[in-house]
Amino acid sequence: MRFGFVLLLLAFIATDAQARKTKTKKPKYSRDQVRTESLAAWPGRAEADSRPQPVGVPEIDRLLADRPCIGVSVNEPEIDLVDRVLSKEDRPRGISSAFLGTLDPVQKIRTIAEPLLGSPYRSGGNGVGGIDCSGFVLTVLKGLGQDIQGRSSGEFWKQGNPVEKTRLQTGDLLFFSDNSRSIGHVAIYLADGKFVHATTGKGVIVSHLDEKYYLAHYKGAKRLRGFLERLLDEPGQVASR
Repeated sequence: MRFGFVLLLLAFIATDAQARKTKTKKPKYSRDQVRTESLAAWPGRAEADSRPQPVGVPEIDRLLADRPCIGVSVNEPEIDLVDRVLSKEDRPRGISSAFLGTLDPVQKIRTIAEPLLGSPYRSGGNGVGGIDCSGFVLTVLKGLGQDIQGRSSGEFWKQGNPVEKTRLQTGDLLFFSDNSRSIGHVAIYLADGKFVHATTGKGVIVSHLDEKYYLAHYKGAKRLRGFLERLLDEPGQVASR
């Protein structure tokens, strides 16, 4: 009888352990599923902040905030991006002629990022077989002809100019903390609060700044000099601040 009780106890422990394992097991996502969801979430048009920058003098800043913006943002219909093409010298290497038909900045980023959507996360990786957040950002920027130094989110954080969260524009780099570092994650802002990045859970995906995790871990944004101008292929159209 004692032997039977021991067997029953062991069976209970095994069942409980299996239940715990099943409960805590992380869900698996297929690359196609993540890719489909990200493409569906991809915004259609770019965002540019055409408002004048504050100068630090309260009276002047109030006047700047009240006066109409000079010029128009890339969301306005007056700027016809459909008829613009990249010059031969500015074409990213390895991009086919199809790139020329994707003229909005958000869609240019998509051209480079799309083959990587759904790629799993791999520390130190830089390809479709596995890629990390800084490797993804580096790949996209280099593909669009934008230089950046280093290979980590911490190194990227030291470059560019700080940008307020309310003034984000397409191409800005977003930075987040992780469980151990103040700056432990980097992403590329698209538009409508959405950004593209490589995550440890689902790999390369499109996320939103309003998601609970990113609200809690957001640290700031940086604007790389001339990047949106390069995306627009319009020198002088957007100030490189």
